[in-house]
Amino acid sequence: MEGARSTGDVGPSGFRNIEPVSRQQREAARDKDYLEKSRIAARRRGVLDPPANYFGSPVVPVPKAPSYCDEHDRFNRDVAEENHLRKQDALQKKEGVYATKRVDHYNREHGIKAADQAAEQREAARFEGACAAGTGARRNQGGESFNIITLDYKPTSGGQTLASKDSAYQERRQERAAHLYSRGHSVSHNIITGEPLKMPTPTKPQ
Repeated sequence: MEGARSTGDVGPSGFRNIEPVSRQQREAARDKDYLEKSRIAARRRGVLDPPANYFGSPVVPVPKAPSYCDEHDRFNRDVAEENHLRKQDALQKKEGVYATKRVDHYNREHGIKAADQAAEQREAARFEGACAAGTGARRNQGGESFNIITLDYKPTSGGQTLASKDSAYQERRQERAAHLYSRGHSVSHNIITGEPLKMPTPTKPQ
């Protein structure tokens, strides 16, 4: 009512012309909440307005600052999206592990293949060099450990092994011959002529 009367225009007669107010408006103007709100709004400064000497919190950035974050956006309220992002992060980590393993396996296989190729190239270069120099095969050496013409043992480890085997075989042969001769003759002389018999004695081969 006071607001309506104060806003009326003054006519030529000196009276203030005001608009008519209905009964519902007059009852609403007598409402306690409306009265308190109208009084608060009529004050020079609102209750929620900061004072003139207030320049803001020193730890809170201004809304136009790059580091400013609204209270409404500080927390993630989309739980489904958060779970989806968490699953995607776990999947990306797993894919990263798989990618690292694939790279390691590729590098290992590539290194093995490169080493094999380098060995083949070295062998081919050595063979070509030997063929060019004529030093690849100076003699026609067989695989046996003795000379097939003179039947002499070769001065190698294989020749020494073959010589020891042959000597052991000859020694066993002489021992077996002496054993069989002694078993076949019970006396050491000829029972008819009386001449002594020559008993074979095993000798160690040279």
